[in-house]
Amino acid sequence: MKKHFIFFIIVLIGISSCKKELNVPEDSENNKNLNSLLTLKIGENILYLQDFVMNPAEVDSITGSSVKLNCQLDRKRITGKLTVLPDMEHFVDVKLWIKGIPYSVPCRKTDKLDYLFTFNPQGKIYNKVQIAGQMNDWVPSLSPNLKLNRKGIYEVTLNLSPGTYLYQMSLDGQQNHDANNPAKVDNGYGKFNSILQVAGEKDKLPVLYTSEFTDKNITLLAQKKISKVFVYWQNYRLSDEFIKVENGKIIFDIPKEAENLTRSFIRVWASNEFGVSNDVLIPLENGKVLTTSNEITRSDKHAQIIYFMLVDRFKDGDKTNNHPMNRPDVNHKVDYWGGDLSGLKQKIDDEYFTKLGVNTLWISPLNQNPVQPYGYYAPMKTKFSGYHGYWPVSSSKVDFRFGTNKQ
Repeated sequence: MKKHFIFFIIVLIGISSCKKELNVPEDSENNKNLNSLLTLKIGENILYLQDFVMNPAEVDSITGSSVKLNCQLDRKRITGKLTVLPDMEHFVDVKLWIKGIPYSVPCRKTDKLDYLFTFNPQGKIYNKVQIAGQMNDWVPSLSPNLKLNRKGIYEVTLNLSPGTYLYQMSLDGQQNHDANNPAKVDNGYGKFNSILQVAGEKDKLPVLYTSEFTDKNITLLAQKKISKVFVYWQNYRLSDEFIKVENGKIIFDIPKEAENLTRSFIRVWASNEFGVSNDVLIPLENGKVLTTSNEITRSDKHAQIIYFMLVDRFKDGDKTNNHPMNRPDVNHKVDYWGGDLSGLKQKIDDEYFTKLGVNTLWISPLNQNPVQPYGYYAPMKTKFSGYHGYWPVSSSKVDFRFGTNKQ
């Protein structure tokens, strides 16, 4: 009896240690690159199948995880139409079905809301009142003109996500900060940008943190209320049987198929009635969680932590290649400041970026830029140097103010 009992225990342990299977082809060409998160507006959205699967002609249907989302496949299998009702959940899963295999596209409903923006002309009348700012890429014509209401106030309804926006008012073509708004910052060109705060409910959104893991599962910590959890391995959404949510923890199993890929990724989102959490990206190697940055390779684009710099403004490592224009028609703020490749290399050698946790550098162009400054940019009365690197006159030569081709 004892022998049988011991054998029974061993069998149970063996069964419990097995990983759950998704029963999907892990080496599918549609599972190699991660499908990007799609933001859906209220109403009709067009999904271009080629952006998510290699051969759109193979897609036989599209389905969504919400009854408030209507999914239709184009007869030519070029696009899908996703129609969002206003009361749809904040996060949904859309599946592209190919020969019985569902490839997921994670989707979030837009968080934009109608915001009534007003401008008090202080009794003046203008022919054209516009707003230019981060909400319309500083192009006034991309937003409707403000209209004068019965109270003598100019107003316009803008569709904006909650957050902070810098802006200026354009009054009959003259652009400047909003004199009615005391919140402003120097724009670096001799004027000010006003600050617009669009209130939201960010403090009520779920917040996810990594906590612990084993060879079998991963645990996240969650703050704030959670209504639904979405866990993806590559382009497959894990079913509820993989996931357990309890006492502020999200515990999910790593699918067995992950063992067959050298590199794959887990992605996690959570949602509630107010919106969507931050996303969590977890890299795996043959199904095991990577724990140190030196295990990440340059091909792991989804795991890159990027530091962007304007080379000229970063560090001056070699004074001999400093060539500021020093011209009265070029403001010092838009002249060359001396940053170069030598300074960049010094900081790399000092392990500055490693200590920051950065594994990818995105630097401004190094191509030769014009020797002479470029003309005036209204309303700033100055010419500009090519310190930013975006006015190349050569496709192969390194700008002498940054270094040489040998560097």
